[in-house]
Amino acid sequence: MAFQIQNQYVDKALGQHIVHLHDEVTGAHHVLQIIVGHESCPVCGHVRVVDNAEELNPHELVRGEVANLEKAHAQSHAYARKHNIPVKQAK
Repeated sequence: MAFQIQNQYVDKALGQHIVHLHDEVTGAHHVLQIIVGHESCPVCGHVRVVDNAEELNPHELVRGEVANLEKAHAQSHAYARKHNIPVKQAK
């Protein structure tokens, strides 16, 4: 697994568990936002409390997100290889 947790925290203002993922090989960054407190309307700001926080498994959510990222990166690499296109490397 190339993506690793770089940082994580609960942002009470957003009502979210924020997980920063980083791949040192490619330099890719990804932010996973798990809603644990509330959702709000982007237009009016109306708040809806999330009722499933106790059911959430952050470790499983991160594993699933990393698996999807790894699959997407593998597809990009295969595409580049198939069409003989260079892949930008991390600095």
